[in-house]
Amino acid sequence: MTGVFNITWNYILIQIKEGLSFEKALKLAQEKGYAKADPSADIDGIDTMRKINITSSLLFDRYFDENKIKTKGIRDIKESDKKNALAHNKTIKIIGYGDDNGKIYVRAEEVEQNSILSLLKGGENAIKFDSKSAGEIVIKAAGAGGRETAYSLVSDFIDIYGE
Repeated sequence: MTGVFNITWNYILIQIKEGLSFEKALKLAQEKGYAKADPSADIDGIDTMRKINITSSLLFDRYFDENKIKTKGIRDIKESDKKNALAHNKTIKIIGYGDDNGKIYVRAEEVEQNSILSLLKGGENAIKFDSKSAGEIVIKAAGAGGRETAYSLVSDFIDIYGE
């Protein structure tokens, strides 16, 4: 499976693509509620690593030690990286990856501009499953914001405590 699990990164990268500096894009993400006051877990890949770890553990029915998952955030993306991706008709996205062989990582990757992961809007995330029997399956949804967060909390509460 491959996905964009963290909309903070997604939103910031889209704003950078539109010409904002990293600092201005982060401030805007915070103002819109996409980034926390301390965005370190998002920026450094920790949030995505935890999400890919949980998803991989459930999907592949095994435990993965988060300390062994290679995780690289967006602090190291340079202007030259962005320009190089655009020159090759690609965009940079922070990708969480997991497979049934136990390979799990989080890193910036060049993604084809017409792929579902590249076409995500600022507040969306998506996960793509590649299955031998069913082929490619994609789930895309709003990832954050007041309404989405409230829905998730209420939904989780109902699941835990019953209707």
